[in-house]
Amino acid sequence: MMSYDRIAILEQAKILIKEKELIFLEEVVSFLPIAKKTFYEWFPIDSHECNEIKAMLDFNKVDAKSFMRKKWKEAEAPALQIALYKLCGTDEENHKLNGSKQEVKTENKNEEGAILNW
Repeated sequence: MMSYDRIAILEQAKILIKEKELIFLEEVVSFLPIAKKTFYEWFPIDSHECNEIKAMLDFNKVDAKSFMRKKWKEAEAPALQIALYKLCGTDEENHKLNGSKQEVKTENKNEEGAILNW
């Protein structure tokens, strides 16, 4: 059985995140030469080390999303332009694009059948 250095594994995780542009914690764990259980024992989910890893992953996520939005903005493909508009648009604009906003009107009537307006 091999023995691994906790600090060396942490540094290896950081290198993997940068080199492979990883965005999920499970990806990091799968590339490391230790068991998943060992990783979480060494680096509990709210530990400083795990938070450092998650911050690096978050940076990669934001970087990837920014890159994709830039590509979508420059694209000629209508589907990509609509997708970007949906990301940037207001709820009202998105409902209009989707045709999904439904107005519900109700009438309140008294016992005699007269419509009551509130």
